Amino acid sequence: MSVTTRYLLSSLTLCLAVAACGGIAVPASQGSSDAEAISQDAGFASPDAGSHSVGGGADAGLPSDAGLPSVDSGSTVPFDAGTTTVAGRESWIWPYNTNMGWPSEMTAIAANAGSFTHLSPTFYTLNLATPYVSGVADFVTCVGGVYACTGNGPNDFGVWNGATLTTQGFTTWAHGLGFKVVPAIYAGSFNGGTDTSVQALLCNGSATGCPAQANFISAMVGELQANGYDGYNFDWEMGATVNGTYAGSFVAFVNAFKVALTAAGRPDALVTVDAIVSNINGTFCSGNSGYLDFTQLQASSIDRVIIEDYSSTFQSAGWTVPPTCATPLRNVYGPALLSAASPASCDYTFTGMMIMMCPSNLGATPLGDMSKAVIGLMPSINGSNPIAGQTITAIESYGFTKVAVWPQYDNNANQFMSTDGIVPATDNWYGLLQGFLAY
Repeated sequence: MSVTTRYLLSSLTLCLAVAACGGIAVPASQGSSDAEAISQDAGFASPDAGSHSVGGGADAGLPSDAGLPSVDSGSTVPFDAGTTTVAGRESWIWPYNTNMGWPSEMTAIAANAGSFTHLSPTFYTLNLATPYVSGVADFVTCVGGVYACTGNGPNDFGVWNGATLTTQGFTTWAHGLGFKVVPAIYAGSFNGGTDTSVQALLCNGSATGCPAQANFISAMVGELQANGYDGYNFDWEMGATVNGTYAGSFVAFVNAFKVALTAAGRPDALVTVDAIVSNINGTFCSGNSGYLDFTQLQASSIDRVIIEDYSSTFQSAGWTVPPTCATPLRNVYGPALLSAASPASCDYTFTGMMIMMCPSNLGATPLGDMSKAVIGLMPSINGSNPIAGQTITAIESYGFTKVAVWPQYDNNANQFMSTDGIVPATDNWYGLLQGFLAY
Protein backbone atom coordinates (compact mmCIF):
# COMPACT_ATOMS: atom_id res chain seq x y z
CA MET A 1 0.00 0.00 0.00
CA SER A 2 1.38 3.42 -0.95
CA VAL A 3 2.09 6.25 1.48
CA THR A 4 -0.64 8.30 -0.21
CA THR A 5 -3.14 5.52 0.36
CA ARG A 6 -2.16 5.12 4.01
CA TYR A 7 -2.65 8.88 4.53
CA LEU A 8 -6.08 8.87 2.91
CA LEU A 9 -7.21 5.81 4.84
CA SER A 10 -6.09 7.47 8.07
CA SER A 11 -7.97 10.63 7.13
CA LEU A 12 -11.12 8.67 6.40
CA THR A 13 -11.20 7.30 9.95
CA LEU A 14 -12.14 10.80 11.12
CA CYS A 15 -15.56 10.82 9.48
CA LEU A 16 -17.66 8.02 11.02
CA ALA A 17 -21.28 9.07 10.82
CA VAL A 18 -24.18 9.60 13.21
CA ALA A 19 -27.35 8.00 11.79
CA ALA A 20 -29.48 4.91 11.48
CA CYS A 21 -29.81 3.15 8.17
CA GLY A 22 -32.88 1.04 7.75
CA GLY A 23 -32.06 -1.42 10.52
CA ILE A 24 -28.27 -1.21 10.11
CA ALA A 25 -26.87 0.22 13.35
CA VAL A 26 -24.38 3.06 12.99
CA PRO A 27 -22.17 4.13 15.93
CA ALA A 28 -21.77 7.76 16.89
CA SER A 29 -18.66 9.61 15.84
CA GLN A 30 -17.75 13.03 14.64
CA GLY A 31 -16.50 15.09 11.80
CA SER A 32 -16.31 14.69 8.07
CA SER A 33 -13.21 13.90 6.12
CA ASP A 34 -11.34 16.27 3.87
CA ALA A 35 -11.58 13.60 1.20
CA GLU A 36 -15.37 13.88 1.16
CA ALA A 37 -15.22 17.64 0.89
CA ILE A 38 -12.74 17.75 -1.97
CA SER A 39 -14.55 14.98 -3.81
CA GLN A 40 -17.24 17.47 -4.69
CA ASP A 41 -14.92 19.45 -6.93
CA ALA A 42 -16.09 18.64 -10.43
CA GLY A 43 -13.45 16.72 -12.30
CA PHE A 44 -11.21 16.22 -9.28
CA ALA A 45 -9.71 12.74 -9.11
CA SER A 46 -8.69 12.01 -5.54
CA PRO A 47 -6.07 9.41 -4.60
CA ASP A 48 -7.44 5.93 -4.18
CA ALA A 49 -8.96 5.28 -0.77
CA GLY A 50 -8.30 1.58 -0.90
CA SER A 51 -5.30 0.57 -2.95
CA HIS A 52 -4.05 -2.85 -2.01
CA SER A 53 -0.72 -2.65 -3.73
CA VAL A 54 2.12 -4.58 -2.20
CA GLY A 55 3.65 -2.83 0.77
CA GLY A 56 6.79 -0.76 0.71
CA GLY A 57 10.08 -1.55 2.31
CA ALA A 58 10.60 -5.11 3.40
CA ASP A 59 7.23 -6.28 2.12
CA ALA A 60 8.40 -5.85 -1.45
CA GLY A 61 11.12 -8.45 -1.07
CA LEU A 62 11.11 -12.22 -0.97
CA PRO A 63 9.17 -13.89 1.82
CA SER A 64 11.04 -15.24 4.79
CA ASP A 65 9.93 -17.66 7.47
CA ALA A 66 12.48 -16.85 10.14
CA GLY A 67 11.79 -14.82 13.26
CA LEU A 68 8.46 -13.43 12.16
CA PRO A 69 5.22 -12.89 14.08
CA SER A 70 2.59 -15.56 13.84
CA VAL A 71 -0.94 -15.19 12.57
CA ASP A 72 -3.47 -13.62 14.89
CA SER A 73 -4.36 -16.62 17.04
CA GLY A 74 -7.25 -14.70 18.54
CA SER A 75 -8.93 -14.64 15.13
CA THR A 76 -8.91 -18.37 14.51
CA VAL A 77 -12.17 -20.19 14.04
CA PRO A 78 -11.42 -23.89 13.41
CA PHE A 79 -12.62 -25.19 10.07
CA ASP A 80 -15.94 -26.94 10.35
CA ALA A 81 -16.10 -29.60 7.68
CA GLY A 82 -19.88 -29.41 7.91
CA THR A 83 -20.02 -25.69 7.11
CA THR A 84 -22.63 -24.95 4.47
CA THR A 85 -21.91 -22.42 1.74
CA VAL A 86 -25.12 -21.12 0.22
CA ALA A 87 -25.13 -21.53 -3.56
CA GLY A 88 -23.70 -18.50 -5.34
CA ARG A 89 -21.90 -17.11 -2.28
CA GLU A 90 -18.17 -16.48 -2.47
CA SER A 91 -15.46 -15.32 -0.08
CA TRP A 92 -12.14 -14.36 -1.65
CA ILE A 93 -8.75 -13.72 -0.05
CA TRP A 94 -5.51 -12.46 -1.59
CA PRO A 95 -2.48 -14.30 -0.14
CA TYR A 96 0.45 -12.03 -0.95
CA ASN A 97 4.19 -11.59 -0.48
CA THR A 98 4.74 -10.26 3.04
CA ASN A 99 7.46 -10.73 5.61
CA MET A 100 5.20 -13.29 7.22
CA GLY A 101 5.85 -15.62 4.30
CA TRP A 102 3.50 -17.56 2.05
CA PRO A 103 3.67 -20.82 4.07
CA SER A 104 2.48 -19.07 7.25
CA GLU A 105 -0.42 -17.49 5.36
CA MET A 106 -1.32 -20.87 3.88
CA THR A 107 -1.33 -22.43 7.35
CA ALA A 108 -3.73 -19.75 8.60
CA ILE A 109 -6.03 -20.18 5.61
CA ALA A 110 -6.07 -23.97 5.93
CA ALA A 111 -6.97 -23.70 9.62
CA ASN A 112 -9.97 -21.56 8.64
CA ALA A 113 -10.89 -23.13 5.33
CA GLY A 114 -14.61 -22.74 6.00
CA SER A 115 -14.20 -18.96 5.70
CA PHE A 116 -13.12 -18.89 2.04
CA THR A 117 -14.05 -20.19 -1.39
CA HIS A 118 -11.50 -18.46 -3.68
CA LEU A 119 -7.80 -17.71 -3.26
CA SER A 120 -6.17 -15.02 -5.39
CA PRO A 121 -2.42 -15.37 -4.76
CA THR A 122 -0.41 -12.41 -6.02
CA PHE A 123 1.98 -14.42 -8.16
CA TYR A 124 2.53 -12.02 -11.07
CA THR A 125 3.33 -8.41 -11.87
CA LEU A 126 3.21 -6.16 -14.92
CA ASN A 127 5.02 -3.34 -13.15
CA LEU A 128 7.91 -3.65 -15.55
CA ALA A 129 10.80 -1.27 -16.14
CA THR A 130 10.04 -1.48 -19.86
CA PRO A 131 6.57 -2.05 -21.38
CA TYR A 132 5.36 -5.61 -21.84
CA VAL A 133 6.05 -7.22 -25.22
CA SER A 134 5.54 -10.97 -24.88
CA GLY A 135 5.60 -13.99 -22.58
CA VAL A 136 4.15 -14.83 -19.19
CA ALA A 137 3.96 -11.91 -16.75
CA ASP A 138 6.94 -11.74 -14.39
CA PHE A 139 6.76 -13.42 -11.01
CA VAL A 140 6.63 -11.04 -8.03
CA THR A 141 10.05 -12.42 -7.12
CA CYS A 142 11.43 -10.55 -10.15
CA VAL A 143 14.74 -8.72 -10.31
CA GLY A 144 14.32 -5.10 -9.27
CA GLY A 145 11.18 -5.75 -7.20
CA VAL A 146 7.49 -5.84 -8.03
CA TYR A 147 7.37 -2.10 -8.77
CA ALA A 148 9.86 -2.01 -11.65
CA CYS A 149 10.96 -5.48 -12.71
CA THR A 150 14.10 -5.57 -14.83
CA GLY A 151 14.18 -9.33 -15.18
CA ASN A 152 12.04 -12.28 -14.19
CA GLY A 153 12.56 -14.03 -10.89
CA PRO A 154 12.26 -17.63 -9.76
CA ASN A 155 9.07 -19.59 -9.28
CA ASP A 156 9.92 -19.76 -5.57
CA PHE A 157 7.57 -18.61 -2.80
CA GLY A 158 9.26 -20.16 0.22
CA VAL A 159 9.43 -23.67 1.62
CA TRP A 160 6.37 -25.88 2.03
CA ASN A 161 6.59 -29.42 3.40
CA GLY A 162 10.35 -29.41 2.92
CA ALA A 163 10.27 -28.40 -0.74
CA THR A 164 10.26 -25.19 -2.76
CA LEU A 165 6.79 -23.70 -2.91
CA THR A 166 5.92 -23.05 -6.57
CA THR A 167 2.79 -21.78 -8.25
CA GLN A 168 1.96 -25.38 -9.16
CA GLY A 169 2.51 -26.55 -5.57
CA PHE A 170 0.32 -23.79 -4.17
CA THR A 171 -2.47 -24.61 -6.62
CA THR A 172 -2.35 -28.33 -5.83
CA TRP A 173 -2.51 -27.55 -2.10
CA ALA A 174 -5.43 -25.13 -2.55
CA HIS A 175 -7.42 -27.44 -4.78
CA GLY A 176 -6.95 -30.16 -2.18
CA LEU A 177 -8.84 -27.95 0.27
CA GLY A 178 -11.60 -27.27 -2.24
CA PHE A 179 -10.59 -23.69 -3.12
CA LYS A 180 -10.65 -22.06 -6.53
CA VAL A 181 -7.28 -20.49 -7.43
CA VAL A 182 -7.46 -17.19 -9.34
CA PRO A 183 -3.98 -15.60 -9.30
CA ALA A 184 -3.68 -11.82 -9.22
CA ILE A 185 -1.54 -9.85 -11.65
CA TYR A 186 -0.31 -6.51 -10.29
CA ALA A 187 -0.03 -3.38 -12.42
CA GLY A 188 -0.39 0.35 -12.25
CA SER A 189 1.07 3.53 -10.83
CA PHE A 190 -1.61 3.49 -8.10
CA ASN A 191 -0.36 0.00 -7.28
CA GLY A 192 3.17 1.22 -6.62
CA GLY A 193 4.36 0.61 -10.18
CA THR A 194 3.78 1.87 -13.70
CA ASP A 195 0.96 2.09 -16.25
CA THR A 196 3.04 1.44 -19.36
CA SER A 197 2.57 -2.33 -19.67
CA VAL A 198 -1.21 -2.06 -19.33
CA GLN A 199 -1.17 0.67 -21.96
CA ALA A 200 0.65 -1.76 -24.24
CA LEU A 201 -1.78 -4.63 -23.48
CA LEU A 202 -4.74 -2.35 -24.14
CA CYS A 203 -3.22 -1.35 -27.46
CA ASN A 204 -2.83 2.29 -26.36
CA GLY A 205 -6.59 2.70 -26.32
CA SER A 206 -7.47 0.84 -29.50
CA ALA A 207 -10.25 -1.76 -29.35
CA THR A 208 -9.04 -3.62 -32.44
CA GLY A 209 -6.26 -5.65 -30.84
CA CYS A 210 -2.47 -5.55 -31.11
CA PRO A 211 0.53 -7.93 -30.90
CA ALA A 212 1.26 -7.26 -27.20
CA GLN A 213 -2.32 -8.10 -26.24
CA ALA A 214 -2.39 -11.26 -28.35
CA ASN A 215 0.96 -12.38 -26.92
CA PHE A 216 -0.16 -11.78 -23.34
CA ILE A 217 -3.45 -13.62 -23.70
CA SER A 218 -1.77 -16.59 -25.37
CA ALA A 219 0.97 -16.80 -22.74
CA MET A 220 -1.32 -16.43 -19.74
CA VAL A 221 -3.87 -18.95 -21.03
CA GLY A 222 -0.98 -21.40 -21.44
CA GLU A 223 0.16 -20.60 -17.90
CA LEU A 224 -3.35 -21.23 -16.62
CA GLN A 225 -3.45 -24.63 -18.30
CA ALA A 226 0.01 -25.58 -17.04
CA ASN A 227 -0.83 -24.70 -13.42
CA GLY A 228 -4.49 -25.68 -13.36
CA TYR A 229 -5.65 -22.19 -12.37
CA ASP A 230 -9.32 -21.25 -12.23
CA GLY A 231 -8.90 -17.81 -13.81
CA TYR A 232 -7.07 -14.52 -13.25
CA ASN A 233 -7.57 -11.37 -11.24
CA PHE A 234 -6.34 -8.16 -12.86
CA ASP A 235 -5.25 -5.93 -9.99
CA TRP A 236 -4.66 -3.02 -12.32
CA GLU A 237 -4.78 0.21 -10.34
CA MET A 238 -4.15 2.81 -12.97
CA GLY A 239 -3.01 6.41 -12.88
CA ALA A 240 -4.31 9.19 -15.09
CA THR A 241 -2.66 7.84 -18.25
CA VAL A 242 -5.08 4.89 -18.45
CA ASN A 243 -8.36 6.77 -18.34
CA GLY A 244 -11.80 6.77 -19.90
CA THR A 245 -10.35 6.57 -23.39
CA TYR A 246 -9.29 3.01 -22.52
CA ALA A 247 -12.73 1.81 -21.43
CA GLY A 248 -13.61 0.26 -24.77
CA SER A 249 -10.17 -1.31 -25.20
CA PHE A 250 -10.36 -2.92 -21.75
CA VAL A 251 -13.73 -4.48 -22.59
CA ALA A 252 -12.30 -5.73 -25.90
CA PHE A 253 -9.33 -7.21 -24.00
CA VAL A 254 -11.63 -8.97 -21.50
CA ASN A 255 -13.77 -10.40 -24.27
CA ALA A 256 -10.74 -11.61 -26.21
CA PHE A 257 -9.30 -13.24 -23.08
CA LYS A 258 -12.54 -15.11 -22.45
CA VAL A 259 -12.70 -16.27 -26.06
CA ALA A 260 -9.17 -17.67 -25.72
CA LEU A 261 -10.01 -19.46 -22.48
CA THR A 262 -13.07 -21.03 -24.10
CA ALA A 263 -11.02 -22.14 -27.09
CA ALA A 264 -8.54 -23.74 -24.69
CA GLY A 265 -11.33 -25.75 -23.10
CA ARG A 266 -11.66 -23.56 -19.98
CA PRO A 267 -14.84 -21.51 -20.42
CA ASP A 268 -15.30 -21.89 -16.66
CA ALA A 269 -12.12 -19.93 -15.88
CA LEU A 270 -12.87 -16.55 -14.32
CA VAL A 271 -11.79 -13.21 -15.75
CA THR A 272 -11.90 -10.66 -12.92
CA VAL A 273 -10.76 -7.11 -12.22
CA ASP A 274 -10.22 -5.02 -9.09
CA ALA A 275 -11.77 -1.56 -9.03
CA ILE A 276 -10.47 1.46 -7.16
CA VAL A 277 -12.88 4.37 -7.32
CA SER A 278 -10.42 6.59 -9.18
CA ASN A 279 -10.60 4.10 -12.07
CA ILE A 280 -14.42 3.94 -12.28
CA ASN A 281 -16.04 5.93 -15.06
CA GLY A 282 -19.20 8.00 -14.65
CA THR A 283 -18.21 9.47 -11.28
CA PHE A 284 -16.16 12.41 -10.11
CA CYS A 285 -14.05 9.92 -8.13
CA SER A 286 -12.18 9.49 -11.42
CA GLY A 287 -12.85 12.97 -12.78
CA ASN A 288 -15.40 11.11 -14.96
CA SER A 289 -12.58 9.42 -16.84
CA GLY A 290 -11.98 5.89 -15.57
CA TYR A 291 -11.01 2.89 -17.68
CA LEU A 292 -13.61 0.74 -15.85
CA ASP A 293 -16.97 1.61 -17.37
CA PHE A 294 -19.58 -0.45 -15.53
CA THR A 295 -22.22 -0.03 -18.23
CA GLN A 296 -19.87 -1.63 -20.73
CA LEU A 297 -18.53 -4.21 -18.28
CA GLN A 298 -21.94 -5.53 -17.25
CA ALA A 299 -22.52 -6.49 -20.89
CA SER A 300 -18.99 -7.88 -21.36
CA SER A 301 -17.42 -11.26 -20.56
CA ILE A 302 -16.03 -10.04 -17.22
CA ASP A 303 -16.97 -12.52 -14.50
CA ARG A 304 -16.26 -10.46 -11.35
CA VAL A 305 -15.62 -6.81 -10.52
CA ILE A 306 -14.13 -6.45 -7.03
CA ILE A 307 -14.39 -2.97 -5.55
CA GLU A 308 -11.67 -2.13 -3.03
CA ASP A 309 -14.07 -0.75 -0.44
CA TYR A 310 -11.49 -0.35 2.33
CA SER A 311 -12.81 2.75 4.09
CA SER A 312 -12.99 2.67 7.89
CA THR A 313 -15.94 5.10 7.71
CA PHE A 314 -19.34 3.43 7.40
CA GLN A 315 -21.33 6.40 6.10
CA SER A 316 -21.37 10.19 5.83
CA ALA A 317 -22.77 12.18 8.73
CA GLY A 318 -26.38 13.32 8.59
CA TRP A 319 -27.54 10.81 6.00
CA THR A 320 -29.76 7.76 6.30
CA VAL A 321 -28.39 4.96 4.18
CA PRO A 322 -31.06 3.09 2.17
CA PRO A 323 -31.38 -0.51 3.40
CA THR A 324 -31.25 -1.97 -0.12
CA CYS A 325 -30.14 -1.17 -3.66
CA ALA A 326 -33.09 1.17 -4.11
CA THR A 327 -34.06 2.78 -7.39
CA PRO A 328 -33.05 5.45 -8.07
CA LEU A 329 -29.63 4.93 -6.55
CA ARG A 330 -28.52 7.73 -4.22
CA ASN A 331 -25.55 8.56 -2.01
CA VAL A 332 -25.19 11.38 0.50
CA TYR A 333 -24.64 13.92 -2.29
CA GLY A 334 -27.48 12.89 -4.59
CA PRO A 335 -27.86 10.47 -7.53
CA ALA A 336 -25.34 7.61 -7.43
CA LEU A 337 -26.06 6.18 -10.86
CA LEU A 338 -22.80 6.04 -12.77
CA SER A 339 -23.17 8.13 -15.90
CA ALA A 340 -20.66 9.79 -18.19
CA ALA A 341 -23.34 12.28 -19.17
CA SER A 342 -24.20 13.14 -15.56
CA PRO A 343 -21.40 11.89 -13.27
CA ALA A 344 -22.18 10.87 -9.71
CA SER A 345 -20.50 12.80 -6.92
CA CYS A 346 -17.97 10.81 -4.96
CA ASP A 347 -18.83 9.41 -1.54
CA TYR A 348 -15.64 7.80 -0.19
CA THR A 349 -17.34 6.03 2.71
CA PHE A 350 -17.95 2.27 2.82
CA THR A 351 -21.63 2.61 1.94
CA GLY A 352 -20.91 5.24 -0.71
CA MET A 353 -18.57 2.88 -2.53
CA MET A 354 -20.72 -0.22 -1.98
CA ILE A 355 -23.70 1.50 -3.61
CA MET A 356 -21.62 1.88 -6.79
CA MET A 357 -21.86 -1.91 -7.15
CA CYS A 358 -25.66 -2.08 -7.11
CA PRO A 359 -27.37 -3.70 -10.11
CA SER A 360 -28.47 -0.38 -11.59
CA ASN A 361 -24.76 0.21 -12.19
CA LEU A 362 -23.39 -3.32 -12.54
CA GLY A 363 -26.25 -5.64 -13.44
CA ALA A 364 -28.40 -6.82 -16.30
CA THR A 365 -31.60 -5.32 -14.88
CA PRO A 366 -32.29 -2.45 -12.44
CA LEU A 367 -32.84 -4.79 -9.47
CA GLY A 368 -31.59 -8.05 -10.90
CA ASP A 369 -28.30 -9.82 -11.39
CA MET A 370 -25.62 -9.28 -8.70
CA SER A 371 -23.39 -12.11 -9.86
CA LYS A 372 -20.51 -9.91 -11.05
CA ALA A 373 -20.28 -7.68 -7.97
CA VAL A 374 -17.77 -8.41 -5.19
CA ILE A 375 -17.35 -6.12 -2.16
CA GLY A 376 -13.72 -5.94 -1.05
CA LEU A 377 -12.81 -5.36 2.60
CA MET A 378 -9.53 -4.91 4.51
CA PRO A 379 -8.98 -6.66 7.86
CA SER A 380 -6.84 -3.91 9.42
CA ILE A 381 -7.24 -1.20 12.01
CA ASN A 382 -6.55 1.21 9.12
CA GLY A 383 -9.21 -0.42 6.97
CA SER A 384 -12.46 -2.24 7.71
CA ASN A 385 -11.89 -3.34 11.32
CA PRO A 386 -13.61 -0.35 13.01
CA ILE A 387 -16.81 -1.17 11.09
CA ALA A 388 -16.34 -4.92 10.49
CA GLY A 389 -19.69 -6.13 11.79
CA GLN A 390 -21.56 -3.32 10.06
CA THR A 391 -19.96 -4.05 6.69
CA ILE A 392 -21.08 -7.68 6.67
CA THR A 393 -24.58 -6.77 7.86
CA ALA A 394 -24.89 -4.12 5.15
CA ILE A 395 -23.58 -6.41 2.41
CA GLU A 396 -26.13 -9.05 3.41
CA SER A 397 -28.93 -6.47 3.65
CA TYR A 398 -28.19 -5.19 0.16
CA GLY A 399 -28.25 -8.69 -1.26
CA PHE A 400 -24.62 -8.92 -2.38
CA THR A 401 -23.43 -12.53 -2.43
CA LYS A 402 -19.68 -12.13 -2.82
CA VAL A 403 -16.98 -10.58 -0.64
CA ALA A 404 -13.19 -10.40 -0.76
CA VAL A 405 -10.57 -9.56 1.87
CA TRP A 406 -7.12 -8.05 1.50
CA PRO A 407 -5.28 -9.15 4.69
CA GLN A 408 -3.17 -6.02 5.01
CA TYR A 409 0.05 -6.77 6.89
CA ASP A 410 1.40 -3.21 7.20
CA ASN A 411 5.09 -4.07 7.53
CA ASN A 412 4.48 -6.26 10.59
CA ALA A 413 2.34 -3.64 12.37
CA ASN A 414 -0.81 -5.75 11.95
CA GLN A 415 -1.11 -9.50 12.08
CA PHE A 416 -2.56 -11.52 9.20
CA MET A 417 -6.38 -11.19 9.27
CA SER A 418 -5.93 -8.80 12.18
CA THR A 419 -8.61 -8.20 14.79
CA ASP A 420 -6.85 -5.06 16.03
CA GLY A 421 -9.56 -2.45 16.68
CA ILE A 422 -12.32 -4.70 15.34
CA VAL A 423 -15.91 -3.70 16.16
CA PRO A 424 -17.70 -5.47 17.73
CA ALA A 425 -14.71 -6.57 19.80
CA THR A 426 -16.15 -10.08 20.07
CA ASP A 427 -16.00 -10.58 16.29
CA ASN A 428 -13.20 -11.92 14.11
CA TRP A 429 -12.91 -12.05 10.35
CA TYR A 430 -12.86 -15.82 10.01
CA GLY A 431 -16.15 -16.09 11.86
CA LEU A 432 -17.71 -13.15 9.99
CA LEU A 433 -16.83 -14.66 6.61
CA GLN A 434 -17.93 -18.16 7.54
CA GLY A 435 -21.24 -16.71 8.71
CA PHE A 436 -21.58 -14.75 5.47
CA LEU A 437 -21.11 -17.86 3.37
CA ALA A 438 -23.88 -19.62 5.28
CA TYR A 439 -26.23 -16.60 5.37
